[in-house]
Amino acid sequence: MDFEVTTYHTLMAFWFLFVLLQTFCMVVIKQKSLQRIHDYPMGPQKLYIPKSIAWKLISVPAIPSILYFFWTAKETTALALNDPGLVFVCLYCLHYSYRTFVFPYRIRVKEQRYSIILIFITWTYYIPMGYFLGHHFASTEIVETHLQSPIFWLGLFIFMLGLAGNIVHDEILVRLRTGPSKTYKIPNKGLFRYTSNAHYFSEIVEWAGFLILSLSLPALLHFLAVFILMIPQAMKTHRWYKNYFGERYPSNRKALIPFVF
Repeated sequence: MDFEVTTYHTLMAFWFLFVLLQTFCMVVIKQKSLQRIHDYPMGPQKLYIPKSIAWKLISVPAIPSILYFFWTAKETTALALNDPGLVFVCLYCLHYSYRTFVFPYRIRVKEQRYSIILIFITWTYYIPMGYFLGHHFASTEIVETHLQSPIFWLGLFIFMLGLAGNIVHDEILVRLRTGPSKTYKIPNKGLFRYTSNAHYFSEIVEWAGFLILSLSLPALLHFLAVFILMIPQAMKTHRWYKNYFGERYPSNRKALIPFVF
């Protein structure tokens, strides 16, 4: 089977190199106080906004971008509910509906502030990814029977398992900050017993499921990008926990993948 390299594939390659560059920058930047990624200084203080507002803006482009590019790349305006591409788009939107419209309203740590520059950097991820996925799912012919295939149902199960894990572990972190105390606590429920970043790990599982159910090149790119970008964030968070809690922090807990890494 011949594979023709198009402008679309070239853009994906350059975008992935940009992701690798971002990851490299996050790895080499060293802060003496071991801050997490969002604590890095980015511009003057007047560009900083409350965390609760920042999280409402960070993933805003994800849904409209994939919907726009999916719609504009469709050869017909008639959409069928059994269109595999439309199903894939809806699953993608399901995740970012939670991330955009639910999670930000659960955050209770309002004294933290994020740089607007960080928000714009995240948009350089969501908008191109919306194009890669939306264009592919609209322009690639996928047989309707794919939605009845074992590989689709396996991927859907893994995707929903990862999404549920993401929500559950986000809630565990949120509930650690209930009450008048503003001090950090060690999360000890769910997969947090084995990894410092159970919510990150759950999202990796989620996008692995998305890759399996869609069997597409941009879904592979999305999974790899999420995985790669989360590695330095997970390492920084893990080190921050160990530095903050000292000997009280479980020594057998991994940074990202339970029992492995």
